Amino acid sequence: MTLLPQYVSPPSNDYNGWHFAQPSIRNQFKEYVTVWIQPLNCAIMGKVLKKSLLNDTVTIQHFSILPIYYRNYVTTEPCKGCHVSGNRQTDQCLLIVPRKDTAVISATAVSNNNHRRFNINFKEYSLYAHRLFCNNRKRPSSRNILRLPSNDRNNNIITRYFDFSVDRNNLIRIQEQFKHSSSFIFYTDGSLIDLSLPSCSMSFGFVQIETSSPQITFTSTTSLWPSSCRAEVMAILSTIISVPKDATIDIFTDSKSSINVILDFPLDKLSKS
Repeated sequence: MTLLPQYVSPPSNDYNGWHFAQPSIRNQFKEYVTVWIQPLNCAIMGKVLKKSLLNDTVTIQHFSILPIYYRNYVTTEPCKGCHVSGNRQTDQCLLIVPRKDTAVISATAVSNNNHRRFNINFKEYSLYAHRLFCNNRKRPSSRNILRLPSNDRNNNIITRYFDFSVDRNNLIRIQEQFKHSSSFIFYTDGSLIDLSLPSCSMSFGFVQIETSSPQITFTSTTSLWPSSCRAEVMAILSTIISVPKDATIDIFTDSKSSINVILDFPLDKLSKS
């Protein structure tokens, strides 16, 4: 789940007439691509080694751009390991990224020993890769979004703070199932994986086990300001905002830091009324 857009810088959707293809879904094609790496705030070049139809991702071998200038060509070589990727094999720097975030480099690679040269303007490819990355993270289509009456939208704590998403809709439905119950026991958890990598992800969730209330499991992901503590706090907050105002809640978590955050947080500002 993500914050409402007024709290997040809006993405650009101006491609200035450019159009770059995405890699084919067929594994026999091993395209050279560019992709934006958000944690590093830059674009990189690479060669597709493997494609996953199940997750719609590609495994890329990172190619480093060398300070060698030959006419209008960009000179690269396979990276043997750097801070871009934690997925390394022998003499390879690999990373897994969403296929939709990659743009195929249309120029033919010219081989020179272990170097590959491309007659391209990499600054333009970098700018496009950044815009592609941002536009892929725009607000989802309004289709299948749970619509509440206007007054309910203003009064519901979930819609007050969180943007449209499937997970937000699921939490609203859970809130509806919880509304006639008064006692809850939650186990919460959150996790952070691949910090500083393109595959960085924060996930969180809870399980409600009190037998007198609906026994429900909820999971979601979040973005921005990655930390394991933030994921743990989101898990706890998702329980608090889904139960009735006067409910009694027992929350079990293994995160001492998230407990400290919650104890220091002015929860009265999250009024449910």
